[in-house]
Amino acid sequence: MAEDQDDRAAREAKWWADWHAADYSWEGLAAKTILGGGQFGEATLQDYWRRDPKTGVRRSDATLRKTGELVRFDDRDWHLAHLPMGDRSGTVESWKANTGHADWTRLTDLIRNRLEVAVETPGGFDDLDDGTWGWRPETADGRARLDGAIIATVPALGEDDPIPLHLSFRRGRIAGEVDLSGSGLGPGTDFDSATFPGDAVFHSATFSGDADFDSAIFSGYAGFNGATFSGDAGFGCATFSGDAGFYSATFSGDADFDSAAFSGDAGFGCATFSGDAGFYSATFSGDADFDSAAFSGEARFDRAAFSGEARFGSAAFSGNAHFGSATFSGEAGFNSAAFSGEARFDRATFSRYAGFNRATFSGEARFDRATFSRYAGFNSATFKAKSIFRGSFARAATFQEAVFHGPVQFSAAIESPEQHFAGAFYAARFAAIANFSGAVGQEEGGRLAAAFGEAQFEKALILTDGLDSKAADGFHNRLIAGARSAADDRFTVNQRLAQLESGCRTIKIAMGKARDEVREQAYYRLQLRARHARSDIDGWEKAIGWLYGVSSDFGSSLSRPLGGCWPWFCSSASSTGASARCSPCRTRGAGTG
Repeated sequence: MAEDQDDRAAREAKWWADWHAADYSWEGLAAKTILGGGQFGEATLQDYWRRDPKTGVRRSDATLRKTGELVRFDDRDWHLAHLPMGDRSGTVESWKANTGHADWTRLTDLIRNRLEVAVETPGGFDDLDDGTWGWRPETADGRARLDGAIIATVPALGEDDPIPLHLSFRRGRIAGEVDLSGSGLGPGTDFDSATFPGDAVFHSATFSGDADFDSAIFSGYAGFNGATFSGDAGFGCATFSGDAGFYSATFSGDADFDSAAFSGDAGFGCATFSGDAGFYSATFSGDADFDSAAFSGEARFDRAAFSGEARFGSAAFSGNAHFGSATFSGEAGFNSAAFSGEARFDRATFSRYAGFNRATFSGEARFDRATFSRYAGFNSATFKAKSIFRGSFARAATFQEAVFHGPVQFSAAIESPEQHFAGAFYAARFAAIANFSGAVGQEEGGRLAAAFGEAQFEKALILTDGLDSKAADGFHNRLIAGARSAADDRFTVNQRLAQLESGCRTIKIAMGKARDEVREQAYYRLQLRARHARSDIDGWEKAIGWLYGVSSDFGSSLSRPLGGCWPWFCSSASSTGASARCSPCRTRGAGTG
């Protein structure tokens, strides 16, 4: 989904307003301290830019003005690197508003000189003394301090053998495109709140330590395919207006994408997350591809919003996977995904197809209060621990040939089980207790029967289905009518009836194991009624079934065989030429013996 131009303009305006408020004028740089001191003992950013990177000489304002590094604009002095594109009112432009101006080349040379003398700085991102978040060096800060700079690009160093880059670029702006593919970026790489109006390409780049892109703005393509993040990678609250590629990227530390916004497609296929992966409240407006991604730590997608397709096919979740309250507006594909820890989809919303076919749930699987608005597939899925489904299935859902090793609690509200849930658990195997209490209303007895054809219940099946004669009759009549109306053309009438027959037989056997004679007999009756209603069985079998039905209501009535039905049957038979064989009955029916 393309980003709205008004939104982009508003974000640009806010970024510039924040940048001006931070004050990167020459005077403002004097107030920005360097924690631990700079490479040559510089205390502030102004000291850093006074220092000649080649000779180490500290230069005066007059010298900087003479060399053209210190310029006047908007009634203030600016170092050339920090000269803005326009004044605070947005009415007067500087030469930087012209992307083809010759001074851009001169500025790039100045930046290259700074990068060439920068050195690796051990340390880590932490809360700083002033209450902000940033890099806390263990020694003097030897990085190129380009914070707040407005530059054309970040030049790579060394063509045949790239030299690692050590830089801080907090709240900086790169006016053109940047391509650091294959480059090495040292510890403390900091692009916090930086903005990239053009493409930003870091394919196969190596980040040897922590890398910070929190709140960064990528207006063009953001490419990190094959990149290696040796430390933590921070992309929290980052904005990706174009496509974002992290295919086959390696995250050795924690990866933080909390509240990140992806307006284009986001590709994380085959990416490796060795630490925790955080996508809490992230927004994916395009397609999100995590196929075959490997999550070794926790994967947090709570409250994430997927507007396009969300693909997690064959993804491996070694730690806990959290998708609580996540919203899937497009198709959600978790086919063949492996969940080794907990899989939490509590309150998740699936508006379209949700596929978990052949997925493996080794830990607890929770779909508590999840909503499935369309088809949901769990065919051949394996549940090794407890699984909970207490959400809402408005359309078809299937768990055919799924294996449940742990207890199952299934009390999801099923809107139309006879139409959309037929065969849902066909050939499924339940090795532990299967609790389906509350899956249908008390007055809807027997409606789940069609879901359990050829299923195996090795332990108890718990049903609170309100099964009584009235409810069973009503269910049977609705199912026959629904089947013959062909409301869902995926199944013929006989296929539906066969599923009901098989499901009733399965539940009958399960009730027999549980010594629940009432339900055992009730489901046996439904089984026979379903078979008798089929048109593809032999005529002689239908005749016997008809006889059994009228004589004893398929074994559920004692009054018919003892008296009431025999006179009716014989009178009916006499009209078909069987009166000679029924005279004893007529005599008893007349009350003569």
